[in-house]
Amino acid sequence: EHEDEVEDIIRKVLLNVGARFYRNKARALTWNLKVLKMKEGSPRLLLVKLSEMKEEMDRVRYLMKNFKYIKRKGARDLLIELGLAQSVIALDQRIINILEKLDINFDKKLVRKDDLYCEVEKELISKICKPLGLSGAQFDRMLYQNYDSILSFIEEQLKQA
Repeated sequence: EHEDEVEDIIRKVLLNVGARFYRNKARALTWNLKVLKMKEGSPRLLLVKLSEMKEEMDRVRYLMKNFKYIKRKGARDLLIELGLAQSVIALDQRIINILEKLDINFDKKLVRKDDLYCEVEKELISKICKPLGLSGAQFDRMLYQNYDSILSFIEEQLKQA
């Protein structure tokens, strides 16, 4: 019963902020809260568990496996924000738009498959991030936080070319 109340509150909040798929998200968030309480013990204990994992990809896979609505991009975003991953890129539509403006095209369906997502991610890190002296996380956040100005700059450069 308490779980239903929690889900109802979350659903109302998501609806009020205009979230898409608010029912599914509310259900997933309620599940994730339960996982945090029951399986992990607390958010702090989850952070400890994640930080003890040696490989960043193990952290990504753990989040994807144990939490609903957290997939490839979301797991990477969360780990970057928590400071628990540096060699990852959360391939969202903004990053894909910037790459396309630079004539770096790839089938967007590729990022829906784990191995291909990782392949695109590794290529970006080795061919763009490393030569620039950036980690994948730094590159990701730089593009995300400066999206509009980067897109405007690219479009301006293309007009002048």
